[in-house]
Amino acid sequence: MKKIPFLILLVALIGTTSSFSQVFKVNSSGKILINNPSFTSYDFTAVVNEAVFSANAAGTGRYFVIHLGGPSYPYILGSNGRIEFRDALTAGYPYIDIVAKNLSVTSNRNLKQNVRSLTSGLEKINQLNPVTYEWIHTGPRQDESGKFLQEIGFIAQEVEEILPELIYTGGEGEKLLNYLGIIPVLTDAVKTLTQEINQLKEEMASTSSFRSASSATGIESADPLIAQCKLYQNQPNPFGENTLIRFFIPEGIRNAQLCIYDLQGKQIKQIQITQQGEGSQTISSSELAAGMYLYSLIADGKEVDTKRMVLTK
Repeated sequence: MKKIPFLILLVALIGTTSSFSQVFKVNSSGKILINNPSFTSYDFTAVVNEAVFSANAAGTGRYFVIHLGGPSYPYILGSNGRIEFRDALTAGYPYIDIVAKNLSVTSNRNLKQNVRSLTSGLEKINQLNPVTYEWIHTGPRQDESGKFLQEIGFIAQEVEEILPELIYTGGEGEKLLNYLGIIPVLTDAVKTLTQEINQLKEEMASTSSFRSASSATGIESADPLIAQCKLYQNQPNPFGENTLIRFFIPEGIRNAQLCIYDLQGKQIKQIQITQQGEGSQTISSSELAAGMYLYSLIADGKEVDTKRMVLTK
């Protein structure tokens, strides 16, 4: 802010006021009061190059306002320990975009207490509902080529039901979402997924060992009739409720079973197959506990094929 326009402003104030004391006063604490002869509150308003700065310490609460440019330009409001960036002309949805090179948030350990590890991050992330939308008061944004762009985010009222710690209520009752607060929840979710992936890798390694042991027993055969049998991957996989296993049994096969094993090779379930040709079998989640399983097609006592399926609950 330039000094010369501000000095001109002061001269104008003095020149248009009947008494200097009606514009400037010094209280008992040595504070300079501007435009407040009554001393009942500390008010200050200055207009410099179309920018307005005002401050107040009256009974309604301390605040400051920097209004940039005029009635159609944004302003900065400080009140009740919070700084807000608003659009002066937009009622109900007053907030505006902020552009900056970087943003740092205070996170020093010495400033925190009751620190505990976050849990259930994956569960909470799975409940969130990402959406695309347009702002009512501005409509869709456009890029340099004129293409309309959708906003991406969440609905604060929906997030409040899952993560109320990230929601604040504005002065007009509007809901404000702390997007940065979602990062720790995502971090915990990724850690949980990493643990599950590592567990699945270990289970797959156990599956390979089981398959190798099965081959060593001579269960598999090069019998041409057995070679015509087919076992397909279950759908869906993974599954949460029901999954369908399809197979093909050619004519000439006298006896066939669909067998389900755990990863230790223990048989959990055996289903007798009576039809020939294309067939299928539905597996219900109520029959099994959550986890990874092997299922094999056995024809005339010989293993046709073995596949994996994953049940999630």
